[in-house]
Amino acid sequence: MSHRPPSGFPALAVLCAACLAVHAAPSAAQNLPDPPAAVTPAPAAAVSQLAPVLAVSVQDPDADSLTVTIWGRPVTTTNGPDFSLIEIPDTQYYSGSLNGGNPGLFSAQTRWIAAHRTLRNIAYVAHVGDIVQNEDNGGDPIEWISADSCMARLEDPVTTLLPEGIPYGAVPGNHDIQGNGDDVFYNQLFGLARFQERTWYGGHYGNDNSSWFHLFNASGLDFIVIGIKLDWFGDPAVVGWADSLLTAYPNRRAILVSHFLLDPGPPVTFSPQGQMVYDARGAPTRLPGTRSTP
Repeated sequence: MSHRPPSGFPALAVLCAACLAVHAAPSAAQNLPDPPAAVTPAPAAAVSQLAPVLAVSVQDPDADSLTVTIWGRPVTTTNGPDFSLIEIPDTQYYSGSLNGGNPGLFSAQTRWIAAHRTLRNIAYVAHVGDIVQNEDNGGDPIEWISADSCMARLEDPVTTLLPEGIPYGAVPGNHDIQGNGDDVFYNQLFGLARFQERTWYGGHYGNDNSSWFHLFNASGLDFIVIGIKLDWFGDPAVVGWADSLLTAYPNRRAILVSHFLLDPGPPVTFSPQGQMVYDARGAPTRLPGTRSTP
């Protein structure tokens, strides 16, 4: 038999055999019912979906009618304090001093984040690409130097009150990548040398830092952040690498940072790279994405 509690029924922390009572209807026979079998959810299993289906198989040697009673209890958890995750979108006009932008506006953003780290309990910062406007800029790194200075404010232990600053990552967007796919200045300024010694740095794909992953904790929750370099059509090898990380860290909440996963439309659709990521797991809740305007 099975039973679905009402939609407002609280999630069950544990369902165990001891929570089942089976009573035979009055009859002349004195044989007790058989122990319950095929209990669903399984004993000691956590139930995370509402409303759960409760099922059990019961039999009576005398074929008497049986009444089954199932008890559950609400989950009791201690919630940690609220925390903030910050996204920084396209800063190329700030880095390049274009269309009314200037590096001071970029700096103001990261300066505010660092200054409010404690008040807002900021746990992580993600820059979703287009850090600069002109990729290699004819060999002139001036835009990258401006971006480097602005993002460095997140690393300041004095302002953030953290020895390593606030955990953060930045991925290459299309304006950060040359036409041939190279992102030389990105890896010079935001490469392995900048991050690999930090305790929250998890690793990278290939030989550079164009795609990376970070591990951090906030209010008792464990996270993995996977940053993927923009590829207009998607790179199966990189997506496979990201998928393998989710397998390696199954108990961490996953955040995917990339520049162009959704096309705003209308209608809103996946980009080719976003579709490849979705298909890798077949469920958007497993690989959520962050999108920025290309």
